[in-house]
Amino acid sequence: MVLASFAILPWGAKGDNLPRLPGAILLTGYLPVITKPGYTRSLSEGSDARRAGVTMSLNGEVVAAYRSSADGLGISTYSVASEKWTDYRIALKMHGAIALSPDGSKLAVAVREESRESWRLCLIDLKTGARTFGPNLGQHYMGTRLTWSPDGHRIAFDMNWVRLDANKADTSMTIRRTIHILDLDSGVISKIADGQSPAWSPSGEWIAYLHYSEDRETNDSIEPPGSNQACMIHPDGTGLKVLATRSGNSFRYLFGGKLLDLFMEAPVWSPDSKTILLNKLHDADKTTFDIYLLDLATLKMARRFRGAPPVYGWAAAK
Repeated sequence: MVLASFAILPWGAKGDNLPRLPGAILLTGYLPVITKPGYTRSLSEGSDARRAGVTMSLNGEVVAAYRSSADGLGISTYSVASEKWTDYRIALKMHGAIALSPDGSKLAVAVREESRESWRLCLIDLKTGARTFGPNLGQHYMGTRLTWSPDGHRIAFDMNWVRLDANKADTSMTIRRTIHILDLDSGVISKIADGQSPAWSPSGEWIAYLHYSEDRETNDSIEPPGSNQACMIHPDGTGLKVLATRSGNSFRYLFGGKLLDLFMEAPVWSPDSKTILLNKLHDADKTTFDIYLLDLATLKMARRFRGAPPVYGWAAAK
């Protein structure tokens, strides 16, 4: 079923504060917006504001997002060429993170079925509608990001690692976020790092992510420990590099309810895998970010946008 086309918002005028880079297509905003020099399209009509629910293919031709309609919540894809949404309803109990494959032909969705306690990955072939399910991720999955390898054979994801505190009478749990890779051909899952919000480089060589310090464990069962570093690591779990460090912690609040200096959302790779965009929280009340551009050769970081919506995807403009 094809849904209505995009709604055009009055963005694009001078001072709209949307992130734009020369020669780039950027996917930005909780309610998705596509920007490139001289071009702005809001895809927000019917979209549902979810942190893990906005994704763009590596070639920039397809966007996917959660969307609401009279039939309920579903996931839809948007063709940039035809400027149309296509709806994919999934009759399952819960939906989590989503990610488009590099060529935009498949969609990975973290789902939880009515009859099951555990989460699984559902892979949807966007041409045929066929669906296949991966191995169980556990009942405490609660991941924030999925990201495909450029060859489309593996998916990296984060999930909650849960340890029951046996010495405590209240059976409290210790939560730590970890990053894993699922091999789609074999079904094997392997852990590669402690952290969250992974992003696979277009070159396939690295996975960038947000990392937290060893002393940041928490027995809070809802929120993971605060991220304070941007890192990258090879898909085999070797070569860890710390790219940037902030002092923020998601459990420390200033007066007025504003969070401290904190990286949030997944890092965003440039198409040539030489630079990364990092979203640093600017105003928690307005949910705005300072967007930094990090050069991987020099590790120099420069702020490109202040008080802007977060950036989720970067493709080369044609």
